[in-house]
Amino acid sequence: IKVLNELGCSDSTFKYLPIGIFAVWSSNSFTPEASTNNIFKFYSKNMLSNFSLVIYDRWGQQVFQSNNINLGWDGTYKGKKCPTGSYVWIMSYKRPESNRTYQEKGNVNLIR
Repeated sequence: IKVLNELGCSDSTFKYLPIGIFAVWSSNSFTPEASTNNIFKFYSKNMLSNFSLVIYDRWGQQVFQSNNINLGWDGTYKGKKCPTGSYVWIMSYKRPESNRTYQEKGNVNLIR
């Protein structure tokens, strides 16, 4: 941008605006016995650090925990199949360009 003041002096300036496209996603339901969509996990094309995923049943019992985004929940707890129902997940992570920890919460439906 080039500007002039009231005396006719000119100057130019610019502002760098970084635009980052960032996404983390997952399904809201899964069926462990199906040949596809058989685990619940998060996906991202971006590098994440300090990733954590914890899943709880309706009574607040922790049924899954992972610090690796590439590992997902197979719908079991201590080797036994969890019942059909809605489960709560809490995920946290850091983006590469920030020291801030992001935390997301939601529900996932386990369908048998």
